Amino acid sequence: MDYVKVRRIPMGGKIARKRYLTEDETAELLSGQVVIEEKLDGKTEASECDDRIVFGEFLKWRHSIRYDRLPAWFIAFDVYDPTSGLFLDYDSKTAFLARNGFAMTPLIFRGQVTSQQGLVRFLGASKFASDGYAEGIVIKNYPKQLFGKLVRTEFIEGITTHWLRRRREMNRLLITNAAYRGLSD
Repeated sequence: MDYVKVRRIPMGGKIARKRYLTEDETAELLSGQVVIEEKLDGKTEASECDDRIVFGEFLKWRHSIRYDRLPAWFIAFDVYDPTSGLFLDYDSKTAFLARNGFAMTPLIFRGQVTSQQGLVRFLGASKFASDGYAEGIVIKNYPKQLFGKLVRTEFIEGITTHWLRRRREMNRLLITNAAYRGLSD
């Protein structure tokens, strides 16, 4: 199963061949409680676990953002329940991922956002990249199973060559002293 195609929220100009939410779709996404997480710059992959499908970003290879503080190569961002045909809500998702040892995308905000323009304030530094901003944010309305993303203009403008056409460069895992001691035992 592929992850749902998350369309962009229009902010300023649009990019050809990219899919965008309409104003009405964006208003529906923002109606009610939302979860905003960091948008990671990797390859979306799926993993099976306890009859659920865990979706995440595989971040071993640098795409555009150089991550140097990753807790793992695979960072989970959603859990799908094939029985119900729904993604788990935020609390159920985080409990499931923690119980099964998955690293998770950073939570930026949980609550209500009153306008599309209000989303811009959540664009900031990446938790996993020490030298720069996040690619963007992903906005999730779990009760309505609606998803959208806002990608920073600077990120889009900075992409000149597809990552597979450049010299491969690995991102880096953050290994704490305690974890390092555990590896040497």
